[in-house]
Amino acid sequence: MYNNLVITILVVHFRKWNDENYYVDYTIEGVVFRENASYIGLYNVIANQLCVDVSVKIPRLEYKVEQSNTPMVIFNDINVRV
Repeated sequence: MYNNLVITILVVHFRKWNDENYYVDYTIEGVVFRENASYIGLYNVIANQLCVDVSVKIPRLEYKVEQSNTPMVIFNDINVRV
């Protein structure tokens, strides 16, 4: 059944932007989540993988398309599906 598919993504964190608007000095972690995951599901998977205490710090989820200038902020279920 299709709703059991999993997706692997690379999470870039602890990054900085350079003058050409590219990430530099970053760390990459891989995470796996279900294709039909909700925003909170994705948020929790990433927070757990990065050992972020969400009661103290609120991670900001963004998606950057290669060669684009501005990352898209992920803040709801629709953004996750995009």
